[in-house]
Amino acid sequence: HMAHGYLLSEFITPQHNLRQDEYGGSVENRFRFPREIILGIKQACGENYPILVKINSNVELNDEAYESDLLYMLNELEALGVEAVELSGCDLGKKKYTDHNYYLERASRLAELTTVPLILVGGIRTLSDIEHVLQNGIAMVSFSRPFICEPNLVRQLKAGHKSKCVSCNRCYGLYYREGRRCIRME
Repeated sequence: HMAHGYLLSEFITPQHNLRQDEYGGSVENRFRFPREIILGIKQACGENYPILVKINSNVELNDEAYESDLLYMLNELEALGVEAVELSGCDLGKKKYTDHNYYLERASRLAELTTVPLILVGGIRTLSDIEHVLQNGIAMVSFSRPFICEPNLVRQLKAGHKSKCVSCNRCYGLYYREGRRCIRME
């Protein structure tokens, strides 16, 4: 998990990684720790063990420069034998219910420049959203919050319904406060 502010995300994100040693500064240095972890997984589990990575497609500061860093990292992940990379974003909590396919524009550009299979998550709520993502060069789609809201989401989408998820982000911690996973569940 190299996204959403978790440890590896902090290493690869320039505004969080202020180190001045071999793990900071250049994208090559910032990627050193994730590289070591992936190599360690391969050594412990074997070359055929499938590894998928989740990474932010954007950052809060200097986002245009990060796109170049991201392309470097995608190509390095592929060279390390990563099976696929899921693209998310640092700002998904700020997206509105009316936004769809949050990170598709950048993901589509990157898909043209790398051969590692990309998975897109964020704002995918309908079958037409899925089709649009796939038609734009992305290999797969992923869901998170919509499955929390509707465990039977696939059946609902096949029936022509839209996800009931409203991207409110209240699912984080709601179970511990109210005993339910989603505000839309009774």
